[in-house]
Amino acid sequence: MFSSQYFKLKKDISHIKKLKWNEIKFRDKNYLFTCANFEKKKINVKILVNCENKATKSFYKYSNNSNLYTNVQEIENNHKNVLSKKMENTNENINMNKRYISDECNKGDLFRKTEKDKNNELDRYNVENMNDGIKSKKSNSDDIIDLTLSDVWSKKTLIVEYKNNIIEILLNRKEKLNAINKDMINGLLNMVKSLSNDDRCNLIVIRSINQNCFCSGSDVKDIVQNKDQGINHLKQLYKYINFISKINKNILCIWNGYAMGGGLGISMYTQYRIINTNVIFSMPENKIGFFPDVGSSYFLKKYFSRNIALHLGLTSLRLNEIDLINFKVCTNYIKNLDQFLNELYNIKKEDPNKFNEEFIKILNKYPPKVNVNAKPVLTEELISNIDKYYTSANNLEELINNLKKNEDNDNFCKQLLLDINANCYFSCQLWFSYFIYNYEKSMEEVLDNDFKMTQYFLYHTNTFEKGVTEILIKKNKNFQWIKDHENNPVQLEETIEDILMNKNLLSIKDEFI
Repeated sequence: MFSSQYFKLKKDISHIKKLKWNEIKFRDKNYLFTCANFEKKKINVKILVNCENKATKSFYKYSNNSNLYTNVQEIENNHKNVLSKKMENTNENINMNKRYISDECNKGDLFRKTEKDKNNELDRYNVENMNDGIKSKKSNSDDIIDLTLSDVWSKKTLIVEYKNNIIEILLNRKEKLNAINKDMINGLLNMVKSLSNDDRCNLIVIRSINQNCFCSGSDVKDIVQNKDQGINHLKQLYKYINFISKINKNILCIWNGYAMGGGLGISMYTQYRIINTNVIFSMPENKIGFFPDVGSSYFLKKYFSRNIALHLGLTSLRLNEIDLINFKVCTNYIKNLDQFLNELYNIKKEDPNKFNEEFIKILNKYPPKVNVNAKPVLTEELISNIDKYYTSANNLEELINNLKKNEDNDNFCKQLLLDINANCYFSCQLWFSYFIYNYEKSMEEVLDNDFKMTQYFLYHTNTFEKGVTEILIKKNKNFQWIKDHENNPVQLEETIEDILMNKNLLSIKDEFI
């Protein structure tokens, strides 16, 4: 029972003395709250009244909200309409099925048979139709791979063809010697990713639409003129290299003409590298004030010795088909490209294992032997001289000192000094130390270091931009690196480790698969 003994009240509330608190009218509770002399129950009464005030206001606010009520009604009506339509559609479908079954029964005189016979025959009819649908769908899916996205990805820089479980990707920048731009590398990366788990594709063939050039490298003009896009372009290139090195899919690359720089990046890590005609293999980045990237520190070490790899990167030496065969860089040699492709397309085996058996048989018919009277660039004499002067050198300065000692008596020393002076001295200096630094690194580590070093060349030095501008954009025939070095000497003052540990250089290691 509620008692008023705790309050000195001005108003007569004798009518509520026998009531419980929850039985008291709201206005009387408010009066109690406004009384001056609360004692023990003051706080409790205040809390109770406040809570009830809030509840009351909330209730009236809700009940007076006509819009809310209208919306609720509309929602309910909509639900009813949708449900009604669904029921109508269901009934209509049922009626259609009934009419269809009735027609079929009349055609086959099924109505004279027992109910069990009718059901059995209808079941057989449905199963046959379902199987026909599955066969039709399977036939269509086996014959067609949707390649519409390839145009979106590559913007016509690639031509993609599909036939007999073989995808053929043709580099299509003939006027630019198939220089890799951002559209081409985006297309390549997205396509190989999408095909990696596609069971309909048993082989990917990458080749050029240009019979005289596979790929001359990355489009360095675009990279230098828009550095932010250039960084993203090279990032995609390094991610592509990492991906194809691990993909569980046959990838075959056909070299003809120039295979240089970035062109080696998109092909050196495929399982099969096939020579067609007049291949020129080179890493010429030092000529334009850059450095041999695309994981060349890794694959040059893999196929060549330490000293030869250093020499190739330092001098931009061009190797021919004989060299690539001697050092087992290529896996096969073909003279007639059309004949070889026709043999591949005639395999016509959907099962991957059976396809691979026939595929290997065809490859074995084309061993890496060149039927021409050509001589290698890397002769025994040249290799001997390379080993003689490079073995004891741990940096470019030590190599130059070794060469200068015999410059007057040795043509090799004289020529190598000329080659170094013809290239960017800073790039040569960095390449020598960079290759030594990466010598024991994994492919992923080398690619990550390449990405960091690329940022260093684009944002922390000016040699790359100057080389591309003077040599490729302005086509300045009077530009010489040796004179530029004399006028504006640039020295490698930091160690390679210090450069790569710079916190401002981003890593892509976490983006590798």
